[in-house]
Amino acid sequence: MNESIKIKLLSATIAIAISTPVSAFNIGNFAQKLQEQMSNIQQPGAQAQNGKSNSKAMSVEKAVELSCKTIYGAPFKSKQLPSSDVEVVSQYLKTPSNLDEILLVDFDKAYSGSFTGFTSNLIPQLDNKYAEQLAEGYVREPGVRMFAQVIHAANTADKTDETDNDMNFLAPSDRSVTKTLLAYLLLQYKDSGVVKDSGAAYKLLKQNDEKVKIAATMVGRMHLYGDLAEQDFSAAFAGISRGDGDVTKYKLNAKTYADVLINPPKGTPQSNINRLKAVAERGKGLMDYVNKERKKAHGTAAYKEAQKLLAEGVKIDQITAEALGAGDKFADAKAKASLLIGEAKGEQDQLKYNVQVSEKTMAELEGVMNSGASMSEDSKKKFEEATQRRIKAHLKLNDLTPRIIATGMFQGAETAQLVNAYKRKSCSFLRRAKTFAKEVALKIEPPMSNEELADVTSDVSF
Repeated sequence: MNESIKIKLLSATIAIAISTPVSAFNIGNFAQKLQEQMSNIQQPGAQAQNGKSNSKAMSVEKAVELSCKTIYGAPFKSKQLPSSDVEVVSQYLKTPSNLDEILLVDFDKAYSGSFTGFTSNLIPQLDNKYAEQLAEGYVREPGVRMFAQVIHAANTADKTDETDNDMNFLAPSDRSVTKTLLAYLLLQYKDSGVVKDSGAAYKLLKQNDEKVKIAATMVGRMHLYGDLAEQDFSAAFAGISRGDGDVTKYKLNAKTYADVLINPPKGTPQSNINRLKAVAERGKGLMDYVNKERKKAHGTAAYKEAQKLLAEGVKIDQITAEALGAGDKFADAKAKASLLIGEAKGEQDQLKYNVQVSEKTMAELEGVMNSGASMSEDSKKKFEEATQRRIKAHLKLNDLTPRIIATGMFQGAETAQLVNAYKRKSCSFLRRAKTFAKEVALKIEPPMSNEELADVTSDVSF
């Protein structure tokens, strides 16, 4: 039995433990049997005791590509629709003239509670190639065209469920998973004033929560927090148990376990918490995850880190602009940001100002690179150093969003939205900078140790 199967076994048994009444579940006997099942499994890294390891170290380039996967990829190949994009989306959305703008701007929104926002980390958890490609297409191009594609897929995709012979479980159809994707997107715009039926997302999830794991998990979270459905702890833990799976893959479900053990919603039955904790402590995968989340659950520290990194971003923008002979572009971006934000009096105003400056500067500098700017040797060195700093700062932003939201701190969702908006623009800029560096023969990849890379690429948030 390998490590992957070990984790699946643990997850499955946790599901049983949570959903079984206390009187019918002997935790001591369960733990003993689980230990017997796992006692002969080789632990990760065992082969490295002789100083050898088969694992390949993550490269800086790969780390950036992973963090920007949905920005770097190819556009989604659209399907022919039965009517116009606007007519298709009108099934679920109101259609004001600025709908495209609303879908783009509000896609970076973050929330607290059961649904904290749609991020690219959710995509692999769909566990369906067709739905994943569709989701990546939407993240790359949020708007009416891609929303129409999602709705069309949810209405017409193959609805045949399949059996996975290797794992002996039911694999949900493309239609079931795309309906789940649609539900998550409706949740993303729940406060944007464009969703026709506020209960549509829950209905779509309930239709598929017996088949699709992240549908079951979100139904469970909705009932756990009681913000998007009636608070019902029996229904909550039933949904969470159905959403169980490999904790390294189904991160939203693992995150939910961590939420319950670290900061359970008010009223969560202690019996559920105790059983979950008892089972988790006897296995490796989930408890390791919980402990990692516990160390990260400091909203104030994450907020301060966001302030620091976004301020660093502005300094990097200035150096990059100067290297490209475009200092006037940076000055203009600062002036425009000042007009939009006004005088930055508080910490939150300063965050908004920094993001505005960076977004506008990076957009202008992409244009400068596209025009084929000539550079002196000193300017090339300055550009290299600035871009190396930018890459490090970009990677450090990877897991700040869930850490800020998790504590429910004041203005946490707004701060997370600012971080998300910055990361999106940073991905676009770094994609162009990578091409530009090849054109001008520059070295922009910063030297980073394996430990540093592991720290910024081991994000297990959702």
